[in-house]
Amino acid sequence: MIALHSDCILLETDHGECTPVFPEDVSQEMLGIHADPDYFAGAVGAVFAYIHQKQYRSKVSLERLSDLVSMAMITPPGKLTRHIWLPELMQAESLLGELEFFANLKEILQSLKNTNAELIFVEGIRNCVLSCLHRQRWSKQPKQFAESVVDFIRQFTKQTLDPECVLIIQ
Repeated sequence: MIALHSDCILLETDHGECTPVFPEDVSQEMLGIHADPDYFAGAVGAVFAYIHQKQYRSKVSLERLSDLVSMAMITPPGKLTRHIWLPELMQAESLLGELEFFANLKEILQSLKNTNAELIFVEGIRNCVLSCLHRQRWSKQPKQFAESVVDFIRQFTKQTLDPECVLIIQ
C-alpha cells in the first residue's frame, strides 16, 4: 500500500474511482455547497484534520465528505473556524525538534492573521510534545514543554489576532 501525504485523503467519487485529494482541491461546486470562500476553506481544513485525527484507513465518499463539511460549517453557527493539528507540524525524521516545531507553529499562526478567524481549535498537543522531545512517556519535561507551547500560542494570538477570537487548545 502506498502512504498518502499527511494533508491528503482518499476520495471515492460517485463513479467508484478513488483519488488522493488535498484540502485546496475541494471546491464548493464539487460538494454542492454555497458559502463564503474563507468560511468554506476553514470548514474543509477542519474536516481534513478531523479525518486524520480519527485515522480513517479507508476511502471517504464524496457524499460523506459533503456531509462532514456541511456539519463543520453549521457548528458553531456563524463562526469562521480554523483548525490546527499540531502533530502535523513535526516531521518524524527531524533532528531539530523544538526549533523546527516553533518555527512551523509561528508560520501557521501568522497565516491566520488575515483570515478573520473567530474560532481557532488547536489539538494534538500531547502527541506533538512527545514527538518533539523524542519521548514515549508523559513526564515532568514534556509537561513543562507543553505548558510553554500553550503559553506561546496564547501570547502570539493575543498580540496578533482579533481580541474577539476564541482560542480552544485541547
